[in-house]
Amino acid sequence: MYFPFLYGRRAELLAIRAMLTDRRDRSALFPVVEPVRSDIGDLRRCLESCEKKDQPVLVVINPTQGQLAGTAQRTWLREAKVVLGACPPAIPTFQTSNRTSFAQLVAALDQFPDRDLAVIHNGAVFAQPDLRQLTRDHRIVWHVAVDGRLPAQQLNLLPAAKKVLMRDGFRKLGRNADYAGTEYFSDQHQTFTPAAGFGDYVCIGSEYKEGGGPAGAVAIHAVFKEPASGHVWIEHFVSDDNDVNDRDVAKKFFQAANYLVRAVRQRPREFGGNQALDAYADCVRRSYFPGLSKNKEYQMVHHMCLVLDVLSGAV
Repeated sequence: MYFPFLYGRRAELLAIRAMLTDRRDRSALFPVVEPVRSDIGDLRRCLESCEKKDQPVLVVINPTQGQLAGTAQRTWLREAKVVLGACPPAIPTFQTSNRTSFAQLVAALDQFPDRDLAVIHNGAVFAQPDLRQLTRDHRIVWHVAVDGRLPAQQLNLLPAAKKVLMRDGFRKLGRNADYAGTEYFSDQHQTFTPAAGFGDYVCIGSEYKEGGGPAGAVAIHAVFKEPASGHVWIEHFVSDDNDVNDRDVAKKFFQAANYLVRAVRQRPREFGGNQALDAYADCVRRSYFPGLSKNKEYQMVHHMCLVLDVLSGAV
């Protein structure tokens, strides 16, 4: 099972919706969304699409980043309960922190009676009796353990059939212009057992950061299967032009996209094939600039498709 972690911005939610139109088997796909916008409209539309396709999606019910930091979370949660109630495949998910008490966790989950639930273990270390009680709760179908945030003793207490190992394989740099070449991303598809699944923060990383401002360079981060090891690597395709004062973003996009399309044509068995790669090829062919938000969406769609293909053996 594969659990990509996405922040609930429009591009991420559109990437999930794009996956619903894909022909490949999605039975191993369980996206995790931490909302970051106070306007719940995009999330509602995403979950409506997931409900029609019976696509499971884990939705964090205690988001703390972006517009949902502080007291804004309370108003959002009132609306979110209604939206989640209308989408049976959605799985209300509580994400712990080092400030989370066991009582807070239980109270939050009890707001969603008769629903499958999930817990992201991301900082709280509970007393062993409490953790054992949590592992016996039949409502919790997934325990997502963020790498390095749970002691090995507690990690071992999580039931293997419900355990998901989440790791950030993306090395985030300060500027797009700083990226270059290829680098190792993950071998989790080979090593996650005996856990039930694994996850990553796709090609955006675990650090939440608002976008904005003029683009210096345009980058495309595309994962591929390294043929010798079978590991997943990531290649950075970056525009030649990186002057922030050069506002011709379309030109920069075409430079990066041309590099990607050329690499995919030369190494099709490594990158595979999917709608996102087709979209990049179409943009290059038509000299069409879809916008930076679509560029981000395409990267995430390719990432999810490639990991699913690696898991299934298609790549």
